[in-house]
Amino acid sequence: MHREHYENGFTLAELLIVVAIIGILVAISIPIFANQLERSREATDIANVRSAYAQIMSEAVLNEKADPITVPLQQKKDGFQTTGEINIGGITKANPAQWKGDPRAGGTAKVSYDSHVGTIIDWNGGNTVISSVGTRRGRWETNNSTSLKWITDSSAISTKNSERMDGLYPLEAGKTYTISCTYNVKGSQKDNYGLLASAILLFDKDKKCIMDTGRTNLSKKETSFTNSKGQSGASCGSYRYTDNGDGTYTYQATFTTPDASSSGNDCYFAMNFYGRDLIYSSAGNKKLNDFMTNEEIEQAQKQIQQSFTVEEVSR
Repeated sequence: MHREHYENGFTLAELLIVVAIIGILVAISIPIFANQLERSREATDIANVRSAYAQIMSEAVLNEKADPITVPLQQKKDGFQTTGEINIGGITKANPAQWKGDPRAGGTAKVSYDSHVGTIIDWNGGNTVISSVGTRRGRWETNNSTSLKWITDSSAISTKNSERMDGLYPLEAGKTYTISCTYNVKGSQKDNYGLLASAILLFDKDKKCIMDTGRTNLSKKETSFTNSKGQSGASCGSYRYTDNGDGTYTYQATFTTPDASSSGNDCYFAMNFYGRDLIYSSAGNKKLNDFMTNEEIEQAQKQIQQSFTVEEVSR
């Protein structure tokens, strides 16, 4: 008796079709999975920032001050992939005084407390060094052209770092940085006086002045400046003003900090914003309250705080 035996299986064409279908499904699912994984990282970051916010608020209530907390971000993409408004203790992106910048891959979120503003969340990343700045009335001055000295008066608006007792911001030696900020340059008291940035001041670890670029000049829209402390005659950077057409100017300056041999590993940075004749003359320096009202000075402080950035420039 003859019995036929049949072998069941896939043909090559059927096998290729199945492999193609699996490949399509994998191609579709990988981006979905990656996006969900990124959202999971963001959720972890937001939870960690909320925890830092709660700790800062607790310390502020008890002590009226709090040490800042820096939260390293786990996210791998810039910005938020999560849809909808992110709200951390009532702070959202719609409040630029308390929500600074946007999260970036490999960045941080610094949570700090300011008695005038409240809790501040500074999303930072990449090469950004400072994306917000404190201000106060008064001016940094070099005593006998060498040492740090703070003078409290109404002659200027000056930067301050609320995290440090001396109020200065640390920068690395031997690096190039770009500063930018936007503010109203004209007060209502006198037509020919305006607010403008003064010298960029740098101090070493012993608080000796190692850079003083001299006061900038609104009548010169773009020019270089020199360091009067140790680099006489040699350009250390440049600055420019851009008229925004709405009563504000944007000030931008790029400069290189002295190398480590003269300043150690760090430099300490500060700026003053003075009143000066818009046409410019050597005798044109005035106190801010000579040509600006208190309300105008306060508004200028807010503008500087909200727009001030310092970024390291790759060379």
